[in-house]
Amino acid sequence: MPASRWCGIDGRYAGAAATTHRMDSSVISALTPVVLLIAIGAIAGRSSWISAAATKDLSNLVFYLLLPGLLFRAMGNVDIARLALTPVAAFLLAALSIFFGVLLLRGFNAKAAVLGIATSYGNIVMIGIPLIGLLFGPAGLV
Repeated sequence: MPASRWCGIDGRYAGAAATTHRMDSSVISALTPVVLLIAIGAIAGRSSWISAAATKDLSNLVFYLLLPGLLFRAMGNVDIARLALTPVAAFLLAALSIFFGVLLLRGFNAKAAVLGIATSYGNIVMIGIPLIGLLFGPAGLV
């Protein structure tokens, strides 16, 4: 069977249309709660439901306490022997290519470095981890 006929998610044989539809619906179902949470946060911020001081406190809570806990829990379950390094290497190659591409275009200075980091990493943790968890479950977080 041609490789294009195998569904990468569950390994079952499927036609190209069925595979595309299954992948589209799983991506949409994983993106929906993330987009809704972002929209709720944007509405809450713009309508002053949450004050500027509370926004700072919530950001500190998430970045200094909750996020490290999530990452520690996810990485605590990693079996290094079974870890596939190809996706990690592909991500790092893409991120570094974008970072150095921005440096080449904008010059080698502090402003370009900050822009390069912002461009290459973006919301990997805040959006990437929930999407991976929703799409692939706990096994995907390793």
